[in-house]
Amino acid sequence: GKTWHLLRDIAHDGWAAVGGPAEWGKLKLVQPHPLESHSGASALLLQYLELAQSQPSLDPYDESVTGFMRGIYGSVVELTETTGKAMDAFLTRGPGRADVAICYEANAAKEARAGRTDFQVIYPQPTIEARFPGAVLTANGVDAERSAGAHEFLRLLRTPEMQAHAMDDGMRSVRPEQEALVERVLTSPPLEQVGFQANPELLERAPAMATLDSLVDAWNTKVAKPEDRHK
Repeated sequence: GKTWHLLRDIAHDGWAAVGGPAEWGKLKLVQPHPLESHSGASALLLQYLELAQSQPSLDPYDESVTGFMRGIYGSVVELTETTGKAMDAFLTRGPGRADVAICYEANAAKEARAGRTDFQVIYPQPTIEARFPGAVLTANGVDAERSAGAHEFLRLLRTPEMQAHAMDDGMRSVRPEQEALVERVLTSPPLEQVGFQANPELLERAPAMATLDSLVDAWNTKVAKPEDRHK
């Protein structure tokens, strides 16, 4: 329950504050842009919820929230457009120029499967499960044939065979009967040796979307540097 407090302490006082060598300096963070990436916005939400443990009615615009965000944001060495680019930047910069990257589990799994095992996966406690729904549009140009094809494609994606293939790209199967397969994949080398977990602690209930919107707006208007803000 102190993941983000720990990062804030390292950002402010350096790695020596948590027992690391003083020469490591302060936190160097690679983060996806909260206004461009779901994972960047999710990080803000997790920071807020950690603060709200002791202040349940905490307003997203409160100075205690924006000040906390500012403390972590001040350690960002690269703000990327996407989560995948955050992982790429983290690995490209290498030790000494990047300490931590905020990314999806799937981004790290893809790199581990490709042979990169020189990093450690750490799950925020708790963390957020990212779910990506599929939808078939009703719009001009979407005739009955296209609509039927799209529905068939979604059905195909949900089959056990396709969900098993999804795990080849680091994503978890959405089928309950494949939970054992997910656990076996995530706890087998090379994924197991860099810290992947089959059952990380997840948020029991995410707050209202309005809360997330407010946090992103607060970050954009009160925390971000002018060059990182969106109008």
